[in-house]
Amino acid sequence: MAFSDELRNIMAGAKRDAPAPQPEPEAMRKEATRAAIWLARHGHDDRERHGERLAWYLACYRLGHGAADKGICLSGPCGTGKTVALRLLARWVGAHYMTATQAVESYRADAEGWPEIVTPRLPSMWDGVNVWPDLAIDDLGAEPTAASYGQRSEALATLVDMRETYYRQHGARLHIATNLVQAEIATRYGDRTLSRLLGLCHWREWAGADGRQATTAAKTGTDKGMTNETRHSGANAGEAR
Repeated sequence: MAFSDELRNIMAGAKRDAPAPQPEPEAMRKEATRAAIWLARHGHDDRERHGERLAWYLACYRLGHGAADKGICLSGPCGTGKTVALRLLARWVGAHYMTATQAVESYRADAEGWPEIVTPRLPSMWDGVNVWPDLAIDDLGAEPTAASYGQRSEALATLVDMRETYYRQHGARLHIATNLVQAEIATRYGDRTLSRLLGLCHWREWAGADGRQATTAAKTGTDKGMTNETRHSGANAGEAR
């Protein structure tokens, strides 16, 4: 092949694979505002400005912005709202939501049919064209170790491998919520899985105080206050008698 022919082929490929034009800033602002309102209406708590960041990602996803070219991984301690955020994200983008434990249980139940669950090909109800849905896995790291054919394995590591191929072939994203930091993921699943996960997801630190503990403390304080008030009322009633 002559150099000029090779150059033309390279240029043709570059033109064919050129990124889609990005939406205008005003369109992004309106879509992000719409997403933020939707999140608030569906119970998302905007602690640590997580709601703002999530709304921006949802807007980018909806408008095809390059900032949402991959899935998203929410990493942080317990009680910071990761599950609520992941569930709402799954609803917004039409992803299949399941916990990591459910993924392992489905693997144990039917290892051969498992790929149809985690990398499905769904026919569109309108025109029959295949749909390649996103997948949202909650609580990565809390699942038990799976066993198949007498061998122990990390089903979630296999899932990440399968979804990486699925993403390259069809563009379907993987979204994750986990209490683990990157070093802990590498220790449990291996450096290879961590590398693939970082290639599949935008990493988002989901920091903040434990909302569950705060709620429990507030409830306990309210209950104590009600008990003290009841005792005080009873004492007053006794004095009145």
